[in-house]
Amino acid sequence: MLGDLVSRLAPRVTRKTDKTVTHSFRISEEALKAIEDESKRQNVSVATIINQQLLSYAELERFVRRLGLIKISSATFQRLLEAGSIENVAKAGSEAGIDSPSSIMLAKYGEQTLGTTMDYLEILSEFANLFEFSRVEQGGKTIITLIHRLGPKGSIFFANYMKNLFRSAEYSPKIASTDHSVIIEVSPQRDKGSSY
Repeated sequence: MLGDLVSRLAPRVTRKTDKTVTHSFRISEEALKAIEDESKRQNVSVATIINQQLLSYAELERFVRRLGLIKISSATFQRLLEAGSIENVAKAGSEAGIDSPSSIMLAKYGEQTLGTTMDYLEILSEFANLFEFSRVEQGGKTIITLIHRLGPKGSIFFANYMKNLFRSAEYSPKIASTDHSVIIEVSPQRDKGSSY
């Protein structure tokens, strides 16, 4: 049964507060075969693959679908970024950081705060594969690092996205970037920091 499979999940997929439950339901033979093939390829359990997909739907996709979810490869996204001027990529990032993230957080959490914004970034990392997310507490500040493979224009896009994403939560963190990362420094107070 699926519930028995879910109870044996890897810790990476199950969150600390999650508890597993036993539940049975039917899935198509074709879907199960594909999941079994993928579990062998990744050398993980069938339960891990199924739980990853269920969590992806529960945590992100059901909210994003309301806004028109489109799945494209990171290579295609990078080509789109490379096709634009630096100014247009920065503008696209700024605009992308305003409406949709706020709508998703309001639907998911009921509010947009610094905490829900950081949780949202972690969910984007885990389920949308836009970047790798790291959060470190250091000297009373939170340092968030987003590592990506989209090159310098990817950093421009994400830096501008983050600026407006945090601004919507009434925070103005310090934001720096390299060709493959964006570093966000958040103070516990609602600071008026600027990008550097």
